[in-house]
This record gives sequence, structure tokens and C-alpha cells, in this order.
Amino acid sequence: MSDNPSLSIAIVCEDKPDADLARTLCDRTACDHPHLDWLPEHLESNRTYIGLDNEFDFVKWASCKKLPSRAHGHFGDKPGNPDASITRKILVAIERQLPEGTIVILVRDSDNHLSERMAGICQAMKHAGYSGTIIVGMPHCNREAWVLNGYDAFDDDEAKLLKEMRKELGFDPRTKPDRLTAQSEESRKSSKRILYKLTGGDRDRERKCWEETPLDKLKERGDGSRLRDFLEQLETKLVPYFVSSH
Repeated sequence: MSDNPSLSIAIVCEDKPDADLARTLCDRTACDHPHLDWLPEHLESNRTYIGLDNEFDFVKWASCKKLPSRAHGHFGDKPGNPDASITRKILVAIERQLPEGTIVILVRDSDNHLSERMAGICQAMKHAGYSGTIIVGMPHCNREAWVLNGYDAFDDDEAKLLKEMRKELGFDPRTKPDRLTAQSEESRKSSKRILYKLTGGDRDRERKCWEETPLDKLKERGDGSRLRDFLEQLETKLVPYFVSSH
């Protein structure tokens, strides 16, 4: 167990469900590492999730629109892509207000604008001057796709629901959630609609999808949803902090 101060992690996301998902994946990835068998018993004293105020232990994208920015307009000699300005504001605020070395985890739904939003976030990362580690998770096209990656039927009723859903769609929504591109929750290819139908809107049932499904399975199914990319970033950028502190 480390005697060093706990690692500060700032998750930037839409709301609490997104923060809960990202937080659990961070903790599971770290605790799953073969060199960190001591961590599960000492997790709470070795990492802290923080926000920019005392109301939340994460940072809301929407609340950051009012943040002041030390820089405006272009990024280098180019105009900002979507999310570039707000991401720069967030990184500047975190640099000023949170402990040095805080790991920033940006979780942002692609909403079918993956290339544009990722380009904007990359612009901000380049020009905000943030000195710490940044991890980007961009579910395609929303958080529910990551939850579906972890869905497995627990009983005969759920198995029947899943079979009906696969027949309706013509594909398995757990392994091909990138084909669920509809934004309207009523649409046939809405991941929100499908997840609600499979879980009955039960938040505890949803949580089992990311709390209990093996990480290897989440990674295997997560190519199209970009969950694999996020988990691999956690392995290469977050886990080393715990390993080096031991």
C-alpha cells in the first residue's frame, strides 16, 4: 500500500449516471491489474474523485459553459471544432483550481458527430496547456451503447427479450451498438430504447452490465462503441500511477 497522497481524478461528463459508469470502469481496471492485488482493500485511500465545486465529485459539461477562459477564438491558426472551446475552458479551470497532477477523464457522447467532437477535444488538449494526464472516452453514439456492451441475460425472461430484440434489429445490439445511431428515444435503432426494453428502466439492473461483466468481454464487444479504446487508455494512462506509487 502506498503512503503517497491519493490520486485526484476529475471525470468530466454529462451527469451522475455517466460519472458512475466511468468511475466504476476506472476502479475495476486498476484493481484488475496483476501487480495491484493490494489495491481493492485500499482503493478509497489511494484515489479521490473530485469536481470544480463542492456539489459534485465530477464535472458537468453543461455547468462549464459559464467558466471564464483565458483564450478565445481560434486554436493556433484554425477555428475551433465542436467542443474545442468548452474543453479548453474546463482544462484551464482544472489546472487552476484542482491539485497538481489531477488526471482528467473526458467522457462525451459522440451523438453521431464522432470525428468533429474528437477533433475539437484534441484541439483543446493541444492548446490549453494542461500539464497532467488526459483520458478521453467518447461512447458512440451515447453512454447506453457502453451499457449494452455489458448486457447478458440473467434468466429465461431476459433471454427471451434479447432474442426478440436481435430478431427485430437483425443484429446483436451488444456487439454492434455502433449500428444504433438513432437520436430519438422512440426510434427503432435507439440504444436508449433498446436498453430500457431489456432492463425495464431498472438502474440497478443497468449497473450490473458494467459492474459484473468481465472487463475482457466489455473490451471484446466494445470496438464499435469505442469502449475498448477507453479501457485501453485506462490501462496505459491510469494504472501506471497506482503501480508506480506502490
